[in-house]
Amino acid sequence: MSETDIDSLQFSILKDCIAQRFLSIHHRANNEQISAGSKTRSKSKTARLQARAGTAIKDHSTSGATLPDVDNASEDLADPLDDFATYLAAETWDALPPSLRDLAFSTTPIPSYTTPASLPFSIPPTIPDTLIAYSLASDEDDVQKFIHKVVSTYIDSATAPPPVWKATRTEECEICERQVPLTYHHLIPRSTHDKVLKKGWHPEEMLNSVAWLCRQCHSAVHHVAPNEELARNFYTVELLLEREDIQKWKKYAAKQRFGYKWRQNREY
Repeated sequence: MSETDIDSLQFSILKDCIAQRFLSIHHRANNEQISAGSKTRSKSKTARLQARAGTAIKDHSTSGATLPDVDNASEDLADPLDDFATYLAAETWDALPPSLRDLAFSTTPIPSYTTPASLPFSIPPTIPDTLIAYSLASDEDDVQKFIHKVVSTYIDSATAPPPVWKATRTEECEICERQVPLTYHHLIPRSTHDKVLKKGWHPEEMLNSVAWLCRQCHSAVHHVAPNEELARNFYTVELLLEREDIQKWKKYAAKQRFGYKWRQNREY
């Protein structure tokens, strides 16, 4: 598996679908525990589900700590869950046919697999070994259902239409987090669109993705890297914020007062 694959939007979506499936199991366990009340259900389905939540990612946590409450300690859970989801996503990704790895909004026809048996690839043996060992599945049939659910959700997510970018407008700058007048920054600069499509860096429907930034942060972004580098390597706010220079700028800008009095409800 290449670094390009790991950095692709499709791999990220697949990993998110696996993490969401895991959290769904955890949530179901909590609900069954509540509905069970004070009744003892030794070796019941509820007990097995509860075991899944704590065991499945324990060995993937560097601290070796037990899994914290998902609802109340999401930050503590993030790292081991990320490790676990990345591992399963990498194992699954290598088995996917190219038609599923390259899914996008423009894909036609959209693939559909109505049953676990209809999946167009063989599940690598490492996946059932992992899911069964960590009680996320009880047998091979459960494994197929788990992967079928993940792949079905992945297909829906990867082929979903992009958002109407104007509707993504925020109340505060996405970098400095000040509530000041905003501009929109093309995360994939318009001057690079032809090259982006020719090189296959991003699908066409992502070309008009934007971030809502104050004028100062907008200018700062264009000072730290040329447009082509922004388009290829820093095409999300999250990626921009990973840069050390943008982190330093964010700390500086967040402390600055906006000195011009703008009319309320004015469109920019």
